Amino acid sequence: ADSAGDMGGSTSSSAVALPEEAKQRLTSIELAELQAAFAVMAPGGSLDAQSMAAALPVGLPWERLHSLLVTEVAKEGAAAVPQPGALSYAGLVLGLARTIRARQPARDKMRFCRFLYAEGEDGPLGAAGLSALLRGALHASRSGEAAASTASEGFEASCAEAAALPADDWAGWAADQLPALHLAFEDYILGTLRGLGGPDGSAGSASAAREPILSHVLRDDQLEQSLLSRADAWLLGVAAGPATEQRGWRCLYSSSAHGLSLSRFAHHAVGYGGGPPPPPGPPAGRRA
Repeated sequence: ADSAGDMGGSTSSSAVALPEEAKQRLTSIELAELQAAFAVMAPGGSLDAQSMAAALPVGLPWERLHSLLVTEVAKEGAAAVPQPGALSYAGLVLGLARTIRARQPARDKMRFCRFLYAEGEDGPLGAAGLSALLRGALHASRSGEAAASTASEGFEASCAEAAALPADDWAGWAADQLPALHLAFEDYILGTLRGLGGPDGSAGSASAAREPILSHVLRDDQLEQSLLSRADAWLLGVAAGPATEQRGWRCLYSSSAHGLSLSRFAHHAVGYGGGPPPPPGPPAGRRA
């Protein structure tokens, strides 16, 4: 067993002295599940990027996440990083506390999202990076499940100008225009790790950036003909902010259900007081 002063290892949580920062930001249940997950990923007590990626479901850049966690805790020394490029259990939970559970402004949380897909630290994401980031967030919001529908051809178009922004400008734009984006990654990453070490292998609660369920709004045949795909609806929801039980989607007007005339559209849509969420706008300083 590890000594009380040893931060690392994969024995019971009572035998591992964890940093206060981790214990303050992660619950005892989360810590226990994460320790069980660590034992699965790193039975030898040292977690490298390849082992982490191999143990977790495809769909997210787990090796990039591992690199970020190592960078966050490197100053703690061998207790957190026992070997170059590897994490101890304490290093893993401390890294998660400083990223997934960080108490920091939204701009900094967006930098975390960007790091997972950016080629460089300061340059623009580029079209390919932005596309990968948005589709990764959509995948995460679905808890890694297979897509019920694909994104439309214009899925990234509403955010295309942001692909050319430098890192700091992009973080500010994303915090303003897509305030729930980071929640998709944070909820899925922590839920997936907890699920690996949970008693039934299941993840945690639904993401606050989850994809909206439209089946109660439109029938399947209406969804197939709709201009608004589920993926596009998700992007609008991310722009509107974190999902809550009080905020849901409802159909104001459907030509297949209510008719094609302008009068029928007016009857169902005019006077609605809630107001639709605005689509993501152009980066600051640029005209739409």
